[in-house]
Amino acid sequence: MNQENFKHWFVHQLLLNLRKPSTILLDNASYHITILNKAPTTANKNVEIQEWLRSNNIAYRESNLKPQLLSLVKMNKPKPIYEIDNLAAEYGHEVLRPPPYHCIFNPIENIWGITKNYYRDHVGRKGVPLNNLVQYGKKLFRKLLQRYGVKLLSIQKKNSF
Repeated sequence: MNQENFKHWFVHQLLLNLRKPSTILLDNASYHITILNKAPTTANKNVEIQEWLRSNNIAYRESNLKPQLLSLVKMNKPKPIYEIDNLAAEYGHEVLRPPPYHCIFNPIENIWGITKNYYRDHVGRKGVPLNNLVQYGKKLFRKLLQRYGVKLLSIQKKNSF
């Protein structure tokens, strides 16, 4: 998966098919967090950092060295604006993200864990043929999402940081 593939799927498959304003939960995969208002880093040249400072109306001295310029950037760095969040907002939806490395707050991770445990304990022991297994899994996953999805999402919103 890459950012362009995800963006295409996100707009054409997800956003166009959601009927009412929805909350979309995304993790922090690199293709979910393309930042529109990136601030310069140590990888940027002095000229690029100065241009960013100028475009953001931040005063600096021409004689400032890179560490001094980056210090100004750090003090004035805006909150990131994510491309995917903007796309969702255009369609009337909201994007939530759990804190990094906190998959316990991600409902889909919890549902996926329940699904894997159920497969291990029940389905795998019955000798279900593979083609039936996939179909059975889809039904089970939908049931779990309907049963636990709203509850887990309310926990996510309550614990969002």
